Amino acid sequence: MLDDMELPRDPGWPLEASTWAAGLMEQNSAKAAIVAALDTDTPIAEALPMELPSAHRLELVSAVLLLFLASLTDGLVPPPLWAKLSTSLPSLTALPCTAWPGVRSQVLDILATAPNHNIAFVFLTATVSRVSAELSPGTLQGSGPTGLSRRLNFRRGDEDGSKKRRARERRYAEILGPLAFRGNDKDKVLKDKGRTVIEMFLSRE
Repeated sequence: MLDDMELPRDPGWPLEASTWAAGLMEQNSAKAAIVAALDTDTPIAEALPMELPSAHRLELVSAVLLLFLASLTDGLVPPPLWAKLSTSLPSLTALPCTAWPGVRSQVLDILATAPNHNIAFVFLTATVSRVSAELSPGTLQGSGPTGLSRRLNFRRGDEDGSKKRRARERRYAEILGPLAFRGNDKDKVLKDKGRTVIEMFLSRE
């Protein structure tokens, strides 16, 4: 649905409110329709006006997702569980990306002690990871027909696509971290840990 549309280039789109179309914040009736569709287990697409562009639909769904996460009193991961995670992984933000697969397993082991929160966390991060990947495709620059030129073009396209995807994953993590893990907003170390946990689950590397 989004293939032929000019989409915002900001890596935070569609989760970042500042990237949304003008007037989207005031479309309360559309947001209410999305919430009603979720409550009644009906397709969201049927709840929105047919003439609404696909990009705006995605922005509205994102707005409702953020509203839902913000409404969770204890966040997606309750403070006691988040405290356990933080103390179990004290040097989390200093770890290289190559260590993330092993750390993800440790995080899931701890979250497994609270199954409902574990399922919600995994579902959220898996869904957002897919959105990030689909909005950050590799791009091919140049059109060398064969041989070395073509291979270099593919490599360059892959590198550009990976950079865009990583930038998007990080920005999404910065947005979702404070909503998923509630704590002292002034504690930068704790805030960075939350961002890192989200980012490592969004990463496809």
